Formats: sequence, C-alpha cells, structure tokens
Amino acid sequence: MNDRLITVTYSVRDELVADTVKLSLRAVGEAKKYEEAAAKAEKLAGDAVSGLKELGLDPRSSGINVCAIRADKKVSGYRAVRSYSVEFAVSDNMLGAALDALSACECEFAVAFALKDGSHRDRLLTEAVKGARSRAEVIAAADGVRLGALAKAEHMSSDVARPAMMFARSAMNSADAEPERIAVEQSVTCAWHIE
Repeated sequence: MNDRLITVTYSVRDELVADTVKLSLRAVGEAKKYEEAAAKAEKLAGDAVSGLKELGLDPRSSGINVCAIRADKKVSGYRAVRSYSVEFAVSDNMLGAALDALSACECEFAVAFALKDGSHRDRLLTEAVKGARSRAEVIAAADGVRLGALAKAEHMSSDVARPAMMFARSAMNSADAEPERIAVEQSVTCAWHIE
C-alpha cells in the first residue's frame, strides 16, 4: 500500500548583524634566493603580527609557502607568502585599531564578518517547520483530510555574507569598517501522512 503524503517546502529568512570579525593577512616576499624571500615575508608578517598583538589580539599562523618564480624555464627567484588570521568580537574600537595597525604594514589583508553563535539556526529551523506544518494543514483541510504524523523531513541551511575583501596596505581605513548584516536562511521540506 502506498502512503499518501502531503509535502511542503518552507523557508524562513532573516538578516542579523555580524558579531565576529575575521582578519586574514598575507605577507609576500620576493628575492633571488629562497632564504631571502622567506626572510622578507617573515619580516613583513612579523610587523603586522606585532601590531595586532599590541592590541591584545593573538593571530594564528597558517604557515609559509615558498614557490619558485620561473622565466624562460629557469628559476629566476622565489616568492614566499606568510599567512596569519585572527578572529575577535565586533567592536568599533578594536576593528578600527586593527585596521589602522594593518594599514601601516606592507601586507595584504582581508576583512570578513561572521556570526559566532549558531542559535539563530535553531530558531529559524523551528519557524520553518512550524510554517511548513501550517501550510500542510491548510492543504489537508482544503482536501477534506486530516494531517497525520511527520513521515520525513529534509533541511538546508545557509548564512550568506559578502566574500572577504582583500586590501593592499592603506587601501582601507578604519572609518570604512562596520559590521555587515548577514542573510541567514533555513529551509525544510517536510512530508506528512494523510489520515
């Protein structure tokens, strides 16, 4: 016997102000010799990291990558990239100070905003399931049947912020920095038995 089902897809969206800043920085050093390229990248990154540490932040290293620069199939030099990242709570004072510190260095940096706490997902998911059930009850009533137990449910979630923006030194100042609103969405497809 085939079960008769009513299936409804329902989405709930919201926009929330970001509460977390994610800063990434890259220091690039180029030189004829491997060691010199690595040392240049390390020095540039060290200046930026020192500035962030003075603010009480603790940047984490994601390592150094060194690759050969080739010209006419010969190695003409080396490019080293030293990368760090740090996360902290959104604060006008801290974000502005961090951007000012990075703008004074010869590094590229990216600023991204995020939501640290995932509790908004549970709230929106609950609203989506309730909304789907309400729609299914309307459909069932219109057809003169009753809605039974939930047979299956599928769920999709998204938090969408603009991609991180990369800045060369002094391309952005602290006055330009403010947290973004992040679009969040929870979607469900639920199917209920018909009684």
